Amino acid sequence: MEIIYVHEQDIKSITEFILDKKFIFHPKISPDGIMDFTSYKNKKYVLLLDRNLLTKMIEFFKNGVIKDSYIRKVIGSIVFWAHLNNISLNSGLALNEYANHKSENHSASEENNIFLKAMNFYSPEIWLDVATNRRESIPPLLDFPVNRYKFNVVNEHQMMHMCEMFCITRLYFDKSLSPVDKEIKFLKWNFNNLLICQYTIIYSMTVFLNKSKIFRKVDPKNLNKILSVCKNQAWDLTYLSDWSTLYWNDIEENVVYLFATMDKELKQLFIETHNVNSNPFNRFFNDKDAVRIQDCFTELKRNRKKPNLNRKIIEDFYDSEYTLLVDSIKNLV
Repeated sequence: MEIIYVHEQDIKSITEFILDKKFIFHPKISPDGIMDFTSYKNKKYVLLLDRNLLTKMIEFFKNGVIKDSYIRKVIGSIVFWAHLNNISLNSGLALNEYANHKSENHSASEENNIFLKAMNFYSPEIWLDVATNRRESIPPLLDFPVNRYKFNVVNEHQMMHMCEMFCITRLYFDKSLSPVDKEIKFLKWNFNNLLICQYTIIYSMTVFLNKSKIFRKVDPKNLNKILSVCKNQAWDLTYLSDWSTLYWNDIEENVVYLFATMDKELKQLFIETHNVNSNPFNRFFNDKDAVRIQDCFTELKRNRKKPNLNRKIIEDFYDSEYTLLVDSIKNLV
């Protein structure tokens, strides 16, 4: 076991940096990016990394340098903080996204081999020096295993989130509807066809009210660009919904999963979703419109019959929603 001596001020500054920038989330421990482990003592912790963060880490591991000093500090701080608190880092969801994007397993397998070696190759002292700006480079990983893994798997959550994005996109570009009408239509569509995701409901409101930037500079007739936007956002929602299957009852479990991201919109989506201080419809809409949406939501919940879903049903629904999106784009004036 390696023993290093760390100045108390270094621990304080690194922890304050992570808290100030709000990188790490959990519905109970860190709903707003400010961590409090009081009610989760004597647990094992795993920190899930998002794709943007993992990409920068792999670049740093491979090259030994990274130009952006802020990104370097982020990586050093998170990895050292994880070491300090005996928290494991996990890249599985991010590699699943990468393999799906590439439609093959080789590239994601290579990144996984680099990541796994890096977790044991570098000492905590190196990450401490990176986090405190005493070091600007690290020894590059010049060789690593060539083990093969299967990451290119499209899970059902991701397919459902793609369907949601197809619907949200159609409604967003429909100029005949007001934001409140778009939200009500989306809720009805969602309750009738798929599982309900709290993150998607919050996200849909940010889109319809133009609080999200994803479509602001997108040509509504550029199908390829729209599909790319849909896919990227569906993966953000997949991170959160897949993670929710791990955290929903983790107070009873031995292992607790945290989530790390630098993405500003993804952070805000998580914070808005887990803000229990007020009704989310009232936070986004005026009182009159919020009442309309809340009444619709309550009625849908009261009469809901959970859809009978399986892989084939979801795949068929995906195809039909894709067709509806393409047709709506063709019909735009």
